[in-house]
Amino acid sequence: MSKKIISFLILTVMAIASLFAASACGNMSGGKSMAESVTQSTETADSSSYSSYSDEYFTYTYLSETDSYEIQAKDVNNMPAEVVLPSTLEGKPVTSIGYMAFYNCSSLTSIELPSSVTSIGRSAFSWCSSLTNITFGENSRLTSIGGEAFDHCWGLTSIEIPSSVTSIGDRAFEDCYSLTIIEIPSSVTSIGDYAFAGCSSLTSVKV
Repeated sequence: MSKKIISFLILTVMAIASLFAASACGNMSGGKSMAESVTQSTETADSSSYSSYSDEYFTYTYLSETDSYEIQAKDVNNMPAEVVLPSTLEGKPVTSIGYMAFYNCSSLTSIELPSSVTSIGRSAFSWCSSLTNITFGENSRLTSIGGEAFDHCWGLTSIEIPSSVTSIGDRAFEDCYSLTIIEIPSSVTSIGDYAFAGCSSLTSVKV
């Protein structure tokens, strides 16, 4: 084989190798690495685990760790006076009332919580100044009432806490000026600071 042919073959191989190298560099600089792709997939999975759904009055957030839903008002300025919260959505239980879920919902006068609810988030009903009645479902599984959950609910006169509750957060009923009677079950092992501060009309606490 002549030297010219050998030289031509060598140059051709070198050219092809250069093209592959350039292509690889382009992928590394402009494309996504495998690590980035995995991260994106994980973020997408995490995002889908916390999907939200809305109906006329409520927004539901799916909680993958408990396979249940958290609920909150879709718009506190468009809420009926008497509200009955649903116990399920798409066959899965509604277990949590979210942080500031009904905050400053001034039109709310009555709320009925299903027995499926296990926790009331911080400030969930804070500043619901017209709220006068809170009803818990039969055989309630509620275990925790978050801090400031019902603070400044000026219209609330009495509340019977379910026997399943173990903790009442700080300032949970602060400045509920009209609250006169409250029943605290023996199951409660923790009451936060100033839980009933400013309840100037409170005359009876049943434990």
